[in-house]
Amino acid sequence: MSSLLTPGEVSRRLGVSRQTLMRWRARGVGPDFMQVGELVRYVPESVDAYAFGKVREPNV
Repeated sequence: MSSLLTPGEVSRRLGVSRQTLMRWRARGVGPDFMQVGELVRYVPESVDAYAFGKVREPNV
């Protein structure tokens, strides 16, 4: 398993603000995350899977 990502790292990777990530977590959307106490961390593969799942195929 690779290193876990912080919310700041994920926000840069996805091009969204940390506030957006916080709203997504509260609504139960966005990439999967884990929380231990107050720490929120993301598995890089889950973030990538979320991002690639949002890619749309062009209409031909």
